[in-house]
Amino acid sequence: NDQQNMESDWDLVCAICIDSLNDPVVAGDTRIYCRKCIKSWFRSLEERGLPRSSPWTRAEIGEKLSPSPVVIDRHFMLAGANVPSILTLRSVFAHLDPLRDILAASLEGWQPPQVVMIGQESSGKSSILERLAMMPLFPRGDDITTRLPIHVHLRNAESSLPPTLEVVDTATNTTVRGPYVVPAISGHLDVSQQMDEILREEQRGLHGVSSTRRIVLHIENRHVPSIDLVDLPGIVAAGENSAGTKALAEEHIRLHDKHSIYLLTCPAASGPNVSVALDMVIRQGLQARTVGVFTMCDEADSERQRNLLLQRLAPVATGGDANGAVPLAPHGWVATMTKPEKEEGFTRLHAQSRAEQEWFKSRIPAALAGRAGCGALMSRLEELFHGYLLATWCPSTLQKIAAELEKVQVDVSLLGGPALQGEPQRARGF
Repeated sequence: NDQQNMESDWDLVCAICIDSLNDPVVAGDTRIYCRKCIKSWFRSLEERGLPRSSPWTRAEIGEKLSPSPVVIDRHFMLAGANVPSILTLRSVFAHLDPLRDILAASLEGWQPPQVVMIGQESSGKSSILERLAMMPLFPRGDDITTRLPIHVHLRNAESSLPPTLEVVDTATNTTVRGPYVVPAISGHLDVSQQMDEILREEQRGLHGVSSTRRIVLHIENRHVPSIDLVDLPGIVAAGENSAGTKALAEEHIRLHDKHSIYLLTCPAASGPNVSVALDMVIRQGLQARTVGVFTMCDEADSERQRNLLLQRLAPVATGGDANGAVPLAPHGWVATMTKPEKEEGFTRLHAQSRAEQEWFKSRIPAALAGRAGCGALMSRLEELFHGYLLATWCPSTLQKIAAELEKVQVDVSLLGGPALQGEPQRARGF
């Protein structure tokens, strides 16, 4: 029943803007979309000289849109919020919904935190980001590697808009391509296409990395928190791409470190003590804002490998780097499993979440249950996210709220009314 309800929920979601359907219409692919969203998608394709296509399959379809009889529920809660994902971080802003105007003013000019993925090549970085975002936006596949920085800018907004993609010159910080609308359901196709085009222009082939361009996806949605997700090219330990991938990561840290939270990925089948990415985290002094993530645990399923993983997950790794264990204080390591599922789109990500929970049930003892799965990873991300809010966003927001209280106090006094309970100055001290 839960599976049926989940799939039914996603049937009520526009695959372009990832929100409940607004003025729903049926397109030529028999799928239902918001009228404005599907028209924006068609217009984006037309501007790029491309034929009209399905946001789901990219097969060509006609321009006809038919009214849909589907019932609209504007109080719909995005189904992704029911599984461990960054959507849960939105609760901070939800509590301030009655102060929407103040919230909008406080977010203006505020630099949201960045969740930056650092790891060696093919260590599962993109898969983890995709699961946390519950949006299929990152390139994936056995033969696909992230070869330039990919930024996803999530912004909490009063209403949801179709995502847009742009290519930015890293030296001048100017847009060189786009922005144009991309469907959330298949945004990974657009990201892969742009990445391939950039590499062909710069490297004359699909190899190497680009340090001159980055791809930026902008998502304004009422269900998401204000946060940036950054997928950097995997660090190559040796070879012709080694220097380039290390330089890219180091430059990003130099420019954005004070706004960054780091997720360090390490395949569960290998020890973190041999990770060049971990070496960079330690050399740069990033441990206090880094969560270690063991990935692809399903590929380390022998009894010996499972025992090694349990030792490496221990809150305090005894014996220094015995058995490849490396303490990463204060947040430590968590284990994840994002084995590909047969489903596509949003339901694939939900299937991955369910499969991960079931997989760890029989393999992780109760004492370490809090260190297994994307739920455990989200707990640590929430702690880091809230700490960042307290340090950077709350002070200015509370000042704005205090100023509004003072205005109300003045208005009430002018009307001859009683004084408000409490002192406005008290709000400044929280």
